[in-house]
Amino acid sequence: MTVRNLLLRAYPRTWRDEYGEELAGVLAQRRLTFAVVADVLANGARQHLYRDDPWKICGTGLLMWT
Repeated sequence: MTVRNLLLRAYPRTWRDEYGEELAGVLAQRRLTFAVVADVLANGARQHLYRDDPWKICGTGLLMWT
């Protein structure tokens, strides 16, 4: 498994089904710098918050608060 495939797995399955090939193409054309990896991981986490159940948003907020 390549680093690009691991980065794609940071996104929810429903998101990957819809946009995964496009992101894979973009990642294939770019050099994987720290900034690119951090951006992909941060946006993957954000998509999990948007697409997953609302209780996960509350749980994440409580985890960060404590």
